Amino acid sequence: MALPTAEQWRARIQKKLVIVMEYAPPEIYPTNFQSGLDLLQGHGLGNDFGKESDNGLGKEPRKETPKKSTKESRKEPKKESEKWSGKKLDKELGKELKKFIPSNTTKRALKKFVNKDLLRQDGGGYMFIPWGTNYSSLFDTVQDLASFYPYTEIFTHLSWQEYEILITQALNGLGYDAFRTFRFKSPGHRFEIDCVARNNRHVLFIDAKRWKNATISRTGLIQAIKQQHKRVSTLITMTDQLASCGSIFKPDPHIPKLELYILVLVASDMAENLIIPEGVALPFARFNHFLNNFHEFADILSPIEYYFPESTRIN
Repeated sequence: MALPTAEQWRARIQKKLVIVMEYAPPEIYPTNFQSGLDLLQGHGLGNDFGKESDNGLGKEPRKETPKKSTKESRKEPKKESEKWSGKKLDKELGKELKKFIPSNTTKRALKKFVNKDLLRQDGGGYMFIPWGTNYSSLFDTVQDLASFYPYTEIFTHLSWQEYEILITQALNGLGYDAFRTFRFKSPGHRFEIDCVARNNRHVLFIDAKRWKNATISRTGLIQAIKQQHKRVSTLITMTDQLASCGSIFKPDPHIPKLELYILVLVASDMAENLIIPEGVALPFARFNHFLNNFHEFADILSPIEYYFPESTRIN
């Protein structure tokens, strides 16, 4: 089989650069590049990419002066395609990538994430061994790793308990009063809520799901929302157990009632959020957007309302 010509190699390199840019984490590249083609053109590697006028990748190899040896002179000159071997392609491609990818970022991004890389330390700290970086909390760990790895890949190496801890720490960091694993009883039943968080009059009751992509279905998500809605509806009738929720149901004389919202937070990917009157289901990757734009969701949801006793209100 004939080897590709120099022009074919140039086309392949251009395509590889575009693919690398568009599929790598965005932190690797300057924000002014919106696509792989923009990146190539921004570095003088656009439509004229690979021609002799380029400084680097597209240049033909410098021709060597033939030796005077009679034996060497009898050799046939190398064909154009033979000058562009796979090794040369990789070497030249690497040179081009180094022009616009920070070397420390490249090393971070190209290493595959494996479970043994994440070391749990005493006191709740974490260390990511390949980088030699220590973190004081799980939230800080995941936020840094998420700059280079998808959330879904990171979560495969966390336990379900750690996933709940992560959610709680994220909420506390945004000013919520949050805690995890709340259990209560009603006649003949025991209930558990993964995470509860309050901010002013809004209270989130979160069901943390570490489902794999293959197990996610619209029916399953709707069922999870309605089951959580049932738990919370039962809870507010158990007035003797509300005190065990810490400060979540602590009366505020300026707030006559609380609005209780149901959220199913999924560790894997979802094509789109699922919103029904009883609650919402979304992936962790969109959790921050949900919290920052909570008013938009609150307008279309029907929260459970909990009224404080009149004795606690200011008339």
